[in-house]
Amino acid sequence: MDLNLGSAELFLSDTEKALVENNGLFHDRKIHYLSLSPTLDWSGHEQLFDLSKACMRPQSVPIMCLIIAMYMGFKRIILLGVEHDFFLTGEYKYCYKSHSPFLKGKLGGVDLNDKVTDGRYEQFCQLKVLWEQYRLLKEIASANGIQIINATEGGALDEFPRMTLKEVLEK
Repeated sequence: MDLNLGSAELFLSDTEKALVENNGLFHDRKIHYLSLSPTLDWSGHEQLFDLSKACMRPQSVPIMCLIIAMYMGFKRIILLGVEHDFFLTGEYKYCYKSHSPFLKGKLGGVDLNDKVTDGRYEQFCQLKVLWEQYRLLKEIASANGIQIINATEGGALDEFPRMTLKEVLEK
């Protein structure tokens, strides 16, 4: 991973700090450790997250990316490849072809062939939290003059206005 990230800075959970330090990972890279709490209640919250303090534990990587982008001051954020349609397709998609060798067989609810194994009840419970987080971020973005656009082709995420990638690039 380190070899393929260029000069990118990393944002990791503070729970990963010991792993990184004990194994000498990312030694020439700037790393920001975030305190992610599963118990924080952000309902009705309209202020941007302060990443120097505890922040809600994201239900997905795109949630964390939105929190970071808003914290960094981006006023227009375009989502690409954010499908969240595993409950419709029965398949869990990754930004790479399949499980990384490190994750293979270790993700709950997904088998070695990237097929969803959880029942609808478990899936819908996860999706409820995920959609609540997207809705909260939509409210925070709106209150702070931030535009989030979903330019993903297809997918189930419906919390943000849709545009095609072509339309986004033309603007």
